[in-house]
Amino acid sequence: AEAKTKVQAEEQTEARSKTRLESLKEAQEERAAARKEARATRKAAREEEEQKETVIQPKTWLESRKDAKKEARQKVWSMFFNGGKEETPTEPSEKALTAAQAKNLMDHRTTDLEEELSESLQEKKDVIIPLLRVNYNVTKRTITGPFDIGAIAGFNKDLDQNIYYSAQNAWQRSFGYGKFYDNAAPYFNMHFDSLRFYFNYGGKDWLIQAWKGQYGITTGAEVGLYYKNENSNKKMYKAVAEQDKLPISITLYHNGDKMFHRPMETTWWQTGFRMYKTYHSEVLGMRFSIKFKDQAMLKAFKGSITKDMNITYSTSGTTVTVNWDMK
Repeated sequence: AEAKTKVQAEEQTEARSKTRLESLKEAQEERAAARKEARATRKAAREEEEQKETVIQPKTWLESRKDAKKEARQKVWSMFFNGGKEETPTEPSEKALTAAQAKNLMDHRTTDLEEELSESLQEKKDVIIPLLRVNYNVTKRTITGPFDIGAIAGFNKDLDQNIYYSAQNAWQRSFGYGKFYDNAAPYFNMHFDSLRFYFNYGGKDWLIQAWKGQYGITTGAEVGLYYKNENSNKKMYKAVAEQDKLPISITLYHNGDKMFHRPMETTWWQTGFRMYKTYHSEVLGMRFSIKFKDQAMLKAFKGSITKDMNITYSTSGTTVTVNWDMK
């Protein structure tokens, strides 16, 4: 009897286990079927959605403004690198184009902005459109960077003349000048001539240097102002401080024809570079003017001129105009 009871108990346990396994299997099959049905439902919904006509939601004002800024930036950078002309103009004139850009970029609530812009252009007032990290001056047609550091690599762009020129606070200012800069230049495909004017004034040993020639894929000219402490043995010169900047202008000629002109500007480094034009210094002529602080400084500068410089000069007040290799 005891053995029979034990067998019956084992049979019951085995039956319960079998029932449990069958229940689990059925539950798994049900869940699998449910998942399959759900996938099929989602697939059908997606297909139905794709077949429906897509409704394009109108852009918000913020999205439209963002797109306008992006388009304007692309146009300005295009002008920065391709000579100031748009490759595919979308407006009948540049004035109309800049007015349209300004309308999107400056104040969307101003209805008479185009009229204001037109009046500003006629009165030769500066109209500046801020575009991320650069500013487009509509009046002067220049592209400049913030804080006078330059739009790119320390340089701004004059669109009308298609030249690049140095910014007041260009990074190069921190490095001053040493002769080894010029000595290393040919290794960087820069071939130019230079004039160095050494003189003493105001307790400083001054160096005013002028350059003209080929700078890689550009042709350009420069005038830089540098000094060091009087009787210093250091070979490096510092760029002059703010209070010692002088008004400088430069004009570069190629075989007697004017390439560009940089107007009189109070600066430490006056420059101009025309991209994709590479001329040797021998075919370039340069005229530059410097307005000195007083007659004593002008006299000191004139005393630094030597006969082998191949230049002529004239003076008016405290301003000297130097003609270098002019034909």
